[in-house]
Amino acid sequence: MNLYIFGASGENRSQTQILNKYDPCCYVSDGYLQYDTFISNLVKEFENDRFQVLSDTIHTERKISEWSLNQIWSELK
Repeated sequence: MNLYIFGASGENRSQTQILNKYDPCCYVSDGYLQYDTFISNLVKEFENDRFQVLSDTIHTERKISEWSLNQIWSELK
């Protein structure tokens, strides 16, 4: 978890994880719910910092979906 905090900490930094909820191989489920709020709250203590986890639920494959790509592009703007 320290790596997530460090990755999102610093002036105007943020970190977004996008996980495939129905990935047929790995990390299936809502396990991220155990840490996303905790880390988000810690990171909010720093100015202009943000951590978030997004769950891609629109497919059941091991891929980067159009939805995920749109999320990435919106973060980069």
